[in-house]
Amino acid sequence: MNLFAKVASQTVSTALLAPLQTIQYARYVEGDATPFHSASYHHAILTNSGEAVFQERGKEEFVCRPGTFFAIPAGVVYRWRIRRPTALLQCLHKPFGFVEHRGLANLFGAGSAGLFHLDLEKRVFERFASNLKQDADEEEPMRGLLLSTSWLRLLALVTARFNAGDRAKHPALVKAIRHLVENPHREVPLEEIALVSSLSVSRLSQLFRENVGLAPLRYHAMLKAERATELILEGSLRIEAIAERLGFASGSAFRRFYKRTTGVTPGRAVHRQSGL
Repeated sequence: MNLFAKVASQTVSTALLAPLQTIQYARYVEGDATPFHSASYHHAILTNSGEAVFQERGKEEFVCRPGTFFAIPAGVVYRWRIRRPTALLQCLHKPFGFVEHRGLANLFGAGSAGLFHLDLEKRVFERFASNLKQDADEEEPMRGLLLSTSWLRLLALVTARFNAGDRAKHPALVKAIRHLVENPHREVPLEEIALVSSLSVSRLSQLFRENVGLAPLRYHAMLKAERATELILEGSLRIEAIAERLGFASGSAFRRFYKRTTGVTPGRAVHRQSGL
């Protein structure tokens, strides 16, 4: 069964910086839709025009309009349907490594857990859309280098907003996220986060799922892993000292956390950074 029979897709460039692989321009017709499915590659997508509805299995639907950026990690099960003729610019790529790319791995690395979306402000969207259009008019290999630069800048902006909780609209959720951002050095129980934000634990978890796309403790784990990576690569502290600074009971507990969250061991992180 061809899920995408009605898609008109054009490859813009394959000469991209790793781990970016291919940038495509795709047009979808009104009424097109898919059942739940998944892909073996990662997507970074910018909606240029139209209106489409996406839904991760078990999650709420969201609407993509011009300026909506969304990320679909490999293996995430989702579906979509097209309300109006829609044009997307999409980058297919391998996962970002937590050591090499830090926060980008929150969306596309070993720790990425689900579909993420963010509506860019009109002026920001127009600036990126204009830059990408100009990049696409160049000849290869310059086209691929310019597109890579623009896409990485877009991903960096989205990642920064994700980490800062800029998607949060609910005042209580903003308080909760601020508390997590300010406390990467220790464990923060759900009950404490709920108390700080004046929410019940169930309401807190619901708001995180709806606005951030992650559970509160998963979001905090990503922030903690980023801080841990910074300390590891500084090279001035032993693993046991880093574990103590981040609130772990032992070096082994920290090692298990770091491997589970980033996909690599602390020792492997050092080897990657040094190129060994």
